[in-house]
Amino acid sequence: MAVLRMLGHWLTGSGWIQCLVEAGIATSSVAQSFLSASHVKRTRRVHTVTAAALYINLHQMYDEYCSNQPDGPVDSFGKWRADRELSSVQFKYWSMVVQLELLMLSFVRSLRMGNFHLYVDCMQQLASWFFVFDQTNYARWLPVHIRDMLALEYTHPDVYEQFVAGNFTVNKSGRKFSNIAADHAHEQLNALIKGEGGVIGLTEKDAALCRWAVAAPEVVRMLQEFECKSFANKHIDNTHHEQSSSVQSKFKQDVSKLLVVFDVEVPFSATTGDDLIVLCSNMLADRIVADTVKRAQEIGTSQFHTYFQDRLMDSEIPVSVLSPIPRNKLPIFSYKKFSKSSTVTGIKLTELKTDCEIWMNFFITKINCIHRHCHKVELFAVAVRVNF
Repeated sequence: MAVLRMLGHWLTGSGWIQCLVEAGIATSSVAQSFLSASHVKRTRRVHTVTAAALYINLHQMYDEYCSNQPDGPVDSFGKWRADRELSSVQFKYWSMVVQLELLMLSFVRSLRMGNFHLYVDCMQQLASWFFVFDQTNYARWLPVHIRDMLALEYTHPDVYEQFVAGNFTVNKSGRKFSNIAADHAHEQLNALIKGEGGVIGLTEKDAALCRWAVAAPEVVRMLQEFECKSFANKHIDNTHHEQSSSVQSKFKQDVSKLLVVFDVEVPFSATTGDDLIVLCSNMLADRIVADTVKRAQEIGTSQFHTYFQDRLMDSEIPVSVLSPIPRNKLPIFSYKKFSKSSTVTGIKLTELKTDCEIWMNFFITKINCIHRHCHKVELFAVAVRVNF
């Protein structure tokens, strides 16, 4: 959930929400909820669709580059992508979006498959981004967890062997690609034991609470044994629940619809320099946002390594883990530049001007559509008169 919120913070104001709505993947209100990750599974799916569409669109741009140079030398995909990121901030921004979404999906894969090495690697890459986006709690404690996992091979080799074997996750269903984290399994077990209503109202009576604490686990055990016997003679499919033709077909349709929108909006546009364009509105972001896109990854990596070295590894520097972490407050697409001397009235006027500009663009678009429609009607009337 923290990673999904981080992605939503990075995509706020970029036009991503408008692209999802225009593609028909989600309504406006549902698409807005993706920014705060209010529904984890739904948000993860839409980021998976976005990552697939952006990656396909990126390779389409590379194929177009290769076709434009039939005789000259052609750079590899990695070198071409790196060069475009240096020359275009717009390209770099959406390339970073793909990178973050694939990193999130790699983290999910490490848990689903019980891949401990991939899990630790994803944690190290994610930690730097928590520093970038000022998520202080995760920036403070995730390096501690990473240090414990890296030292596990030498401090507790028997536990390390079990973790490498995949036993740091839990597989309850027996299906492929369905492992969950240990704390997730604990929460599901707690939900089973609490049942309907949970312990609400029982904490005030010691006898009732004691009776519930003793009886509830046994009731759950008997129910699970009954369910296991009921399904013992039935064929159990061990494939993942999303490994079906209907789910895959729906996913393919959503990717195709988003690709149609990206073909028009062109997130990996050919613009060079510091121009950063909001998709679907074609408005330019503030120049200071382009500087954020250029330096974000470098800032996060530097802060993570400094924090890890000074507070967790170097014993000569007495810096506590609980010491304050300075915030970056990096401006993103939704950034609005206000001076310190700006009054409340001035801020409201600036917001009104922005709203008027948005409505003006919307009004002009509607007028153009009406003109095109009227022109078609006039041509049809002329054709009718000629025929008569």
